[in-house]
Amino acid sequence: MFQGLGAGEAARLDVKDVDLEGGLLPVPGSRIREGRTLELSGVQVLGLHRYLLESRGAILRDTGKETQRLFVSAGSGAKLNNALSVLMRELRGRHPWFRNVRQIRSSRIALWLKEHDIREVQYLAGHRYVSSTERYQAADLDALHRSLSRHHPLG
Repeated sequence: MFQGLGAGEAARLDVKDVDLEGGLLPVPGSRIREGRTLELSGVQVLGLHRYLLESRGAILRDTGKETQRLFVSAGSGAKLNNALSVLMRELRGRHPWFRNVRQIRSSRIALWLKEHDIREVQYLAGHRYVSSTERYQAADLDALHRSLSRHHPLG
């Protein structure tokens, strides 16, 4: 969530990828995204450390799975997408405005655009082309236009 990872990117991470001491997460590239190294916040380092020490081992023991993937599902399926689907249903039940993982990624990219220049956001998002990042700026401008027309005294 903090890193704007896509579901596929999260599913491809291996335990060896995580550098808790350096607070870094190398994200391997794919057919559609560039690889990058992201900085982890203190909260993320502590959460991942706890997950690696306690939760992940318990999940592997309980399910009998053997994998080097960082994130594993607690169910019988091998794919993380199945576990994410269950999580998404739960989140939609609690928060009706919530749609999917892509919405979280889009929100993170929009926030980055407010904090960093477009080339840095392109890197953080793993976009191959800056035009992919620019689309998130346009979406933000559309929201501003809608808000302006709704609240403008002459509108």
